[in-house]
Amino acid sequence: MPEIGKFLGEAQRLALLAGRELMRHRQQATVHAESKGQRRELVTAADRAAEQIVVGGLMAAFPEHGVLAEEGVLTTQGVASKDAEWVWIVDPLDGTTNFVHGLPHFAVAIALAHRGVPVVGVVHAPALGETFVGARGRGARRLFADGREQVLKVSTTAAFADALLATGFSYVRNEPGRDDNSGHVAAILPHCRDLRRLGSAELDLCYVAAGVFDGYWELYLAPYDTAAGSVLVREAGGLVTDWQGGENWLFGQQVVASNGLLHGELLHKLSARTSVASPRTTVTLFRPVGPQEMALIEQSGNRAFPPRLPGQPIFYPVTNEAYAVQIARDWNVKESGAGFVTRVAVDAAFVARYQRHVVGGAEHEELWVPAEDLPEFNRNIVGEIEVIRRFPEGAVPTAAGS
Repeated sequence: MPEIGKFLGEAQRLALLAGRELMRHRQQATVHAESKGQRRELVTAADRAAEQIVVGGLMAAFPEHGVLAEEGVLTTQGVASKDAEWVWIVDPLDGTTNFVHGLPHFAVAIALAHRGVPVVGVVHAPALGETFVGARGRGARRLFADGREQVLKVSTTAAFADALLATGFSYVRNEPGRDDNSGHVAAILPHCRDLRRLGSAELDLCYVAAGVFDGYWELYLAPYDTAAGSVLVREAGGLVTDWQGGENWLFGQQVVASNGLLHGELLHKLSARTSVASPRTTVTLFRPVGPQEMALIEQSGNRAFPPRLPGQPIFYPVTNEAYAVQIARDWNVKESGAGFVTRVAVDAAFVARYQRHVVGGAEHEELWVPAEDLPEFNRNIVGEIEVIRRFPEGAVPTAAGS
């Protein structure tokens, strides 16, 4: 790979530029965040501005390469811009929640994959004054703002009881069938020295590469959450696998990284998770709503379902997502200019109390709940209400009553 140095240099240059842009936004009095599909997952103007810098620069420098970027500023969100041998994988702001809340653990992450395998990785943490760089066969380094450099090497910790580990938790963790990671924490925490959760997957991987953490695991991650950091771990002498010890970690939504010495035991403990609590049986319900109703849901903290409209006696979620999408797109947009689809898990025993009304076929069932029963309905919600679709794309709710 004769051009690997050129690729690494350009990625580092663009990461530094994007980092300066993030710091410029951070120094403003207020960072405005908005929800990205559901309440916990945030995006800011800083994410988009940083992605514009990185993706625009990569497209200009390497027009024959593809780009897979998180926010979809210059490309389709979460989809590679072209089917190419070389694909850049970009997270312009890994750790957005930290960024919004004033914590310094956030980073620009840029990776380059060759035929699906990440071979270049740059993770720049501007608030920490650190940049992690590496490329296949060239090792990995930690660059400090004062000019110092550190060659990255994983730790030599061999006893699990001495291990400092890290993990993370998915933004979506209340859905039926979703593994919220609590059982794995319960299985591992009693047996290691301690556990950390920093809120940036790419930095967690960097700290494994630097020997700060001895191991790390997480679920439901996208390629841009892990691609750059994985290069650094491997170049520092560590292991990166999926939870079965295989190679399906980049797109498989599960990753385990370690110094190698602890990898087998960490995998074993992840497979022997401890049950924290028996989950209630739930039913997933969908709800097409307009801007005013969406505003009411947002104002309630995403924890309560208002009636379809203020004062209306019947509240009706539906059991079929496609039907909810159809109504939100074809009816609500027509009536009010915007439509939304929300999703929530509700206790199955509670749902069984109410009559289902078939609308145009058994797959289009509506659940009719009198408005006076909504307080009890809300108490039987398991988790939080999520906004899963917006029509048109990027639509935002209006203030209630407007």
